[in-house]
Amino acid sequence: MNFRLPALGLALAALAGCGPRETVIRVAIRDPDGRLAPVARLPLVLLPYDRDSILSALVQRSPLRRPDTRPLDTLFASIRAPFAALTLATDHSRRLHDTLGVLRSQLDTTSRASAHYRSLYLAFATAADSLAAIDRRMEEAGREAAAIIKRAHPRIDPIRQAMTRWEDSTFHSYGTAVNHLSTQLGQKPLALETGADGRLAVRLPKGRWWVYARAPDPADPNAGWYWNVPVRGDSISLDPATAEHRPCYSLRCP
Repeated sequence: MNFRLPALGLALAALAGCGPRETVIRVAIRDPDGRLAPVARLPLVLLPYDRDSILSALVQRSPLRRPDTRPLDTLFASIRAPFAALTLATDHSRRLHDTLGVLRSQLDTTSRASAHYRSLYLAFATAADSLAAIDRRMEEAGREAAAIIKRAHPRIDPIRQAMTRWEDSTFHSYGTAVNHLSTQLGQKPLALETGADGRLAVRLPKGRWWVYARAPDPADPNAGWYWNVPVRGDSISLDPATAEHRPCYSLRCP
C-alpha cells in the first residue's frame, strides 16, 4: 500500500530548523462543580506528526460510508442531565464524608468543656445533616439515571457496533502508516504521563511535535476531551479551551 499521506511531506519539511527544547505541559479539566482541576497520571503521547491529518486521509480513502450518528446525539442528550446530577451528588457526598472525618478527628482531640469543641460539634452535626440529604439525592439521581440508560442502551448499542466496524475497516492501516512515517522522520512517539499535579516537563528532540491525549468527561458518560495540539513554545495547556469535546460513537470510549 502507498503511505504517501498528506502529513508526510509537511512533517518532513518541518523537521529542519527546530532544535531540542524543554516543554512544560499542564492538563486540567472541569470537575463536577465546573471548576478546572489538574488531571493526575493522564497518559500523553508526544507525536512527531499530526495524527488528525493521517486519520482524515484514511477517511477520504475509505470506500465505506460512515454510519449516521445523529440518533446517538439525541440519545446521549437524554442521558447527560441525570448522569451529571448523579456525578455531582456523588462528588458532594465524597467531600462531605472527608469533612466529617476531619471534624471527627478534631473532636477526638479537643476538650469537651471548650468553646472550640462546641463549635466543632455544631459543624459536625450540620455536615452530617447535609450528607444525609445529599445521599438521598444521590440515590434518587442514581435510580433516574439507571432507568434512562436502561431504556436508551438497546438503541445505542447497534449504532455503536456499526461505528466500531466502520472504524476498524477505515483505520486498519493507521499503525502501518505511522510506523512508516516515524521511520521517514527518524523520530518515534513518546508515551508519558502527567504527574500528581497534572504537569509534565519533557525535553523534545529536534523536529515538530504534537501532544495527543484523551480524558473522560466526569459529567458525561458518552463524551470526553480530545487533544491533538501542536507543540509551540515552552508551555502548553491542555484544557477545555484547547480540546475538542467529542462524543464517543464507537465501543472504545476513553
